[in-house]
Amino acid sequence: MTSIRARIFGKLPFRKALFSAMRAFGRPDFYKRLYFDGPFEIAIDDNRAFKMYQNNRYGIETELFWRGLDDAWEVASLGVWIKLCQNAEVILDIGAAEGLYALVANALRPDSVIIAFEPVPSSARELRRNVVINEAAVECFEAAVADFEGKASFIQPTSAFQRGPSGYGQYELLCRNFGGGNDGREGLSHQESGTDRSRKNRRGGC
Repeated sequence: MTSIRARIFGKLPFRKALFSAMRAFGRPDFYKRLYFDGPFEIAIDDNRAFKMYQNNRYGIETELFWRGLDDAWEVASLGVWIKLCQNAEVILDIGAAEGLYALVANALRPDSVIIAFEPVPSSARELRRNVVINEAAVECFEAAVADFEGKASFIQPTSAFQRGPSGYGQYELLCRNFGGGNDGREGLSHQESGTDRSRKNRRGGC
């Protein structure tokens, strides 16, 4: 019965408009069940915002939709990130997941070089989609950052947002060494120059 209700709920139209109207009256206790399929806007301040795609399931996007950036997800870490991005010319988001930090950086510093790394294929797809809907000049790599080239085993919960004990899956993911010399500076410098050229030619691509 629960799965039937979930399927019916998933097909209901106008959920985004309905939930947006509901937010004006506060956040219901059961908000974690109130999600939709489509993009929405997240404000950083009165003048800057970005978009993320809500994937018709509970996740970080649900929290951000109902709670906002200041009260939803890794509040302390995001506060530090926002301060560090203010004057940064090169910004690296390593383990970018859906791209929250990279998108915040792009909204704050659209002329900076921003590079996002995400090795998990499903998360990398969401990252690329979020970059596209923002027309953001974020360079995306579907790879883990490592000190070698090749593959490595990666273990994560089968559902990061599953209630109660969740199973774990093991994946073979691509690893990339982005360092050039012994200290990595040569490789990073080369990557920055390539990203600069890319930014001049297009926006919103990975």
